[in-house]
Amino acid sequence: MPVIKETELKQRIAQGQFSNVYFFYGPDHFFIVKYAKAIIKKVVAKQFKSFNLQWFHGDKLVMDELQEAIESLPMMAKYKCVVVQNLNMDALSKADYAQLKDILKFLNETTILIFFADKIVYDVKRSSRFKTITNQ
Repeated sequence: MPVIKETELKQRIAQGQFSNVYFFYGPDHFFIVKYAKAIIKKVVAKQFKSFNLQWFHGDKLVMDELQEAIESLPMMAKYKCVVVQNLNMDALSKADYAQLKDILKFLNETTILIFFADKIVYDVKRSSRFKTITNQ
């Protein structure tokens, strides 16, 4: 997954050019939340929010539920947005980690998957799982 700068991200959001997967992480939690919410706001129409936005918390994530959310199609919209907040990849079981990698390989083109960490910090230098996931 390519890393993009803030100015390019702003431009893509304004133009409606979205990637299928985003990872927002780092020390500046304000901007992490800001841009995750900006994508959600641009992608998910208010009247269809209950159909086209699914939010998961990393400490309670069930991979089968995530996979089901990602595989389902959007309702009367171009995209469906699935958000995973504060997922600790290093704490996942081997099976869950393998399933997450498969989910990312075969992502539905109408799904925008956003991972963001506003309460945990990814150790990007030490976490081989994080490196593997973000380099797919």
